[in-house]
Amino acid sequence: MFDTWKAFVGKLAVFSDDVATSTFCYFTHLKELSTQHSISTSEICKYISELESEFTTRFGEFQKYGPMFSFLIKPDSFDGHELDVSVIDWLDTQDMIMQLIELKSSTLWMTKFAELRKQLETTARHDHSTCIFTCWISLPEKFSCVRKIALALLTVFGSTYLCEQIFSHMKSVLSPSRSRLTTDHSEACVQLKVAKESRARDHIDWFICSTHDSVYV
Repeated sequence: MFDTWKAFVGKLAVFSDDVATSTFCYFTHLKELSTQHSISTSEICKYISELESEFTTRFGEFQKYGPMFSFLIKPDSFDGHELDVSVIDWLDTQDMIMQLIELKSSTLWMTKFAELRKQLETTARHDHSTCIFTCWISLPEKFSCVRKIALALLTVFGSTYLCEQIFSHMKSVLSPSRSRLTTDHSEACVQLKVAKESRARDHIDWFICSTHDSVYV
């Protein structure tokens, strides 16, 4: 999502220059109209400028923290100081720099991340997080610190609507008629509602095996 935002802001800047210079390379109708009439571009430039300003303000945290997310697929491009660990201050990051040095020095794991980047090129966007997650959890325990940082970054929502959606699902699951559900069963029900079909089957199997006769859904 950060890449999409960055590209959009960059395009707005190009559009603004295009209109300001009356070139209209990206506005074919305006270009055609400009051959017949004199066009005042000030209002259009003002609108684009306001739109760019609004996006920059609304997604200010993207601009600040967005570059950190490239750590997920290119950890070799970070030296440790570029990661703002204040956003994940609940994690023990004391060994981060040492582990990152070891990770970057490992031909095996740098090859692994190079393969990940190649895999992402041919994988649907909605499956990217799964590919990245699979790669990071395969790291051995000696890289536990950088692995935890990567997993923490993967849990960040691009938008709050996903989090709010899960709370809505939880509200429908924990209805008065389901007051005897345990925490584990409530979690399983929510996962069933939000999981993809392939993962849902796994949750169903677990739910059937762990549900007791005394629990009614």
